[in-house]
Amino acid sequence: SGGSAGAGIVCALEFSPDGRLLAAGGVDKQIRLYNLSSFFGDLEDDDELGLLTDAADGAVVQRMPSKVSCISWSPFMDGVMTVGDYDGVLLQLHIASGHQLSDVDAHGGRKIWSVAHSSRRPHLAASAADDRTARLWAGRGLAACVATLQPNPRASVCCVDFSPEHDHMLALACSDRVSYLYDLRRLAGGPLAALRHHSRPASYCRFLGGDRLVTAATDASLALWDLRNAVPQLPARVFRGHRNEKNFVGLSVRWPDGLVACGSECSRAFAYHTSWSDPL
Repeated sequence: SGGSAGAGIVCALEFSPDGRLLAAGGVDKQIRLYNLSSFFGDLEDDDELGLLTDAADGAVVQRMPSKVSCISWSPFMDGVMTVGDYDGVLLQLHIASGHQLSDVDAHGGRKIWSVAHSSRRPHLAASAADDRTARLWAGRGLAACVATLQPNPRASVCCVDFSPEHDHMLALACSDRVSYLYDLRRLAGGPLAALRHHSRPASYCRFLGGDRLVTAATDASLALWDLRNAVPQLPARVFRGHRNEKNFVGLSVRWPDGLVACGSECSRAFAYHTSWSDPL
């Protein structure tokens, strides 16, 4: 942790696409950048955007108008980040210059829980919020909302994720304990599948490559779903060992290696491998 860390609750962490920077945002209304080359000396020091130098000491790069709830780097625009906040606003800005590219009242003043970019389709993003919807945004600067998804009109949408290998696959995790799969070519027909396992609200969903999905919930479990054949009725594996009964503690995957990591309410991080149910 840097000297300026810990100023408030951290709600979002995101690695830059090249893996050299870590961005953190939270209730202190600030986004900080951390230069990982100061921790791992083997990272290349190509700094075309000037971000590594500015982030050398975890310096505050950008102050936001509201509490930051989620962030996502754009895979197609260098140094550009999309930020969701507690007031339902989506901001898109260039981190190095602070130049704001867009400011959209995306969810009627309700907290945005998650934002994601497609790595397959340029300038396609998604947001999920407490207004019980997920929205798809297309074009530079979140130019247009092209679809609104509401899998359950009584459930908040807590997380959204695009498949890293399939152009048209989207996943949502919802407070009704269910995670939903959508085919972006057939949105009018509703969800492609509803994945039911968790006994409490589903907090996160992350694609593990193109054919598997990991879901997390406040029932202290992670579930691995095999999507290669028919719609799965049960998870292929359930991971337990961390503590999670109330808070959203984070979920991250390294899909080429089959690794899954999450936080815990015992103030530790837990790592799992898809081959075993117990923590590594």
